[in-house]
Amino acid sequence: MRRQAPRLCADQSRADYLAQHPELESRLKSALDHAISTNAPDPRLVIAAQLLDVSPTNKLLPPNECPPAGVEFDYMLDRSLCKDSSCHWIFLWNHLLNLKFLHEMLLSSLPEWERPQAVYPARMSAAAGFRRSWSLQGSNEPDSAIGEQTITCLQRATSDEPANDVVGALVPVSRACFEVLQARFEALNQESIGFENFEWLAWMEPPEDLNSVIVWVPPVRLASQPTFELPILQSHVDTLMEGALLHGESFAAEWLDCTCGWSSFWLNDRMASRRPWVHQPHARQIDRILQAHPPPPLNTFSWRAHQTIYPTQHVAAAAYAKAEEWQQQRFAPVGDVRSPRMVAKNFVVGFGSIINTASRRQSDANAVDAAPCRIKRGWGYVREWNFQAPTAQICALGLRKTGPGEAGSTINGVIFPVSEGLASFDERENGYQRVEVPRHMIELLSWQTLPADCHVYVYVPYAPSVVQKYGADENGMPLCCGPDPPDGLDETTEGAGHGLLPPSVHYPILQTYIDVCLIGCLEHGEEFTREFIKTSFKWSPHWLNERELARRPWLHQRNYVQIDRLLAELVPDYFGQRKLESEYATLFLPENAEAGPGRATEQP
Repeated sequence: MRRQAPRLCADQSRADYLAQHPELESRLKSALDHAISTNAPDPRLVIAAQLLDVSPTNKLLPPNECPPAGVEFDYMLDRSLCKDSSCHWIFLWNHLLNLKFLHEMLLSSLPEWERPQAVYPARMSAAAGFRRSWSLQGSNEPDSAIGEQTITCLQRATSDEPANDVVGALVPVSRACFEVLQARFEALNQESIGFENFEWLAWMEPPEDLNSVIVWVPPVRLASQPTFELPILQSHVDTLMEGALLHGESFAAEWLDCTCGWSSFWLNDRMASRRPWVHQPHARQIDRILQAHPPPPLNTFSWRAHQTIYPTQHVAAAAYAKAEEWQQQRFAPVGDVRSPRMVAKNFVVGFGSIINTASRRQSDANAVDAAPCRIKRGWGYVREWNFQAPTAQICALGLRKTGPGEAGSTINGVIFPVSEGLASFDERENGYQRVEVPRHMIELLSWQTLPADCHVYVYVPYAPSVVQKYGADENGMPLCCGPDPPDGLDETTEGAGHGLLPPSVHYPILQTYIDVCLIGCLEHGEEFTREFIKTSFKWSPHWLNERELARRPWLHQRNYVQIDRLLAELVPDYFGQRKLESEYATLFLPENAEAGPGRATEQP
C-alpha cells in the first residue's frame, strides 16, 4: 500500500489553509511582492522559485550514513556453475549470439535477471564434426518461424561436405532459461559436445567445471540453398553481425569466413537501404567487413541488391548460381582469418548503473563479459548517493573518500576489461578521476579470475563546483578527468571523492536510476542485490518516483514488484517517503518539513 501525501485543500478552502499556516502565508506574500516588484512576465514561475529557495526542508529525515565501524560483506557467489544442473552452457553459432535479439524474440517471457547477460567467444573445432552454411529455408506460410528467407544452419559434416572450425559464443543459462529454449527448439536435436572440442577466446579462464556444451542441430540433413524467393536478407546479416562485432572485427570476419554457401540471391532489405546509417548505425562497418569476407572468389557481396533492383537480377543471379556458386561454395575451405583470444590488461569496476549489462553497453558496446566483484573495505571509500549531476539535475551514486576514524565499506559491482584505450574512456568519464585500485583489494565473487599483471580502476567523481572552478582545456575537455588532478587542486578538500553533496530538493534520487542499478544487480542474484542496497548510503526522502505511468508501473517496469519489495524491506523509512511526481511538491509544505518518517497515514 502506498502512503498518501497530504493534499493542499482536501477539506478546506485556500484561505482557511493559509490562515492555519501563517509561515507559508508570509512566504507566499513575500514571493508575490517580489514577482510584482521585478515585473516578472510569468509571476507563477518567480513565486515557485522563491518558495523552493526558502522552504525549510532541513527537518526531513536526514540521509543515512555509513557507520564509523564500517560495513563488510564476505560471501561468495556459487563458483560451481553446473552444480545440480542449475546452469547449462550452450553454444550459439548463428544470429542468436546477438543477445538483444535473443532476449526480445525467444526469452521475453522471462524476467531480465533470468536471461543470459554474458556471452563468451569461442571456437568449436572441426574435430567436433560440424559445418555452418546458408541452408535453412523458411517459407511464406503464416506459421513460418524463419520467414521468407534462408538463414544459416549447423549440420553434421559428411565426406562430401567436410567439417570446419565454427566460431560462436558459449553462454551460461539458468535452468528456467534452458527450459524455455528447449521448448522453442523441440524440433531440433539436442547434442552434448565435450568442452575439449572448444577453444576459449574470452579474457578470463573458463570455469573449471565446464565439461560439456549443448548444441541444437536439425534432425535431418538439409541440402537447401538461398533462392530468388528465399534469399539471404541483409537485415538478418545485420543482426548476426551486431552480435559478432561485440567480440571484435576479427571475430566477425572469421564468422563470415567459416560460413559456407554465400549466394548471389542476397536482398538488401534494410530500412532506407540507400541511407542505411539512419536506422543501422553500424552499416558502414558491417559493409566494409562484408566486402572483404569471405575472401574472393567466395565473396558474393557485389550481388547484394536493393529491393528496387533485385527483381531485375533474377535471371543473371540464377544463371550464376546454377553455373558455379552453390557447388563451389558448398565444399569451399574457410578463410585464413583467426580471431585471437582476447588479452586484457586494464579493467574498470562499475559500482552503479553500469552493473546493468544493457546500461554498460551504452557506454562501451564491447563491455559484455563482466564479472561480479567486490572492493574490500580497506580501500577506504564508501558508495553514496552524493553526485549531484548538474546537467541532468539528479543525484547519482558516487564514491566518497573516508575520513579519520571511518572504517569504510565493501563495495560490490562488476569488473570488465576496457576494450579501447584508457584515454578514450577517461574522455567519456570527464568530471571523474581514474583511481587505481590495488589488485589485492579486488575480490571476484564467481568463477572468473583476473590476469596476474592487470590494472584495475574506478572512476571517482569530483564535486561539480570543483569541475566548474578548474574549467576546461583548449579542446573543451574538463581538466578534472583522467588519472591526474588539475594543477593547484587541494587534494584534501577538492580532490575526487571530497565535497560531494547528498540528495536535495533540486537533485533527487530517481526511481528509474535505482531500477537500472537493481536490475543489473539481480543479474547476479538477490543476495548480491541486497548487498548493493545495504552498502549504498545517503538514502534520502528526496526520492522521486518518475517511472513511466508510475501509478501503473507494471506496464513499463515488469520487475517493479521485486525491486519495491527489496527497497521497502532494506530502506523502509526512506522508501516510505518516496513520492510520485504529482506529490513531490509536498516536500515544501510546512507539515512535511517538520514531520519525521511516520508522518503519513496508511490508506487502502
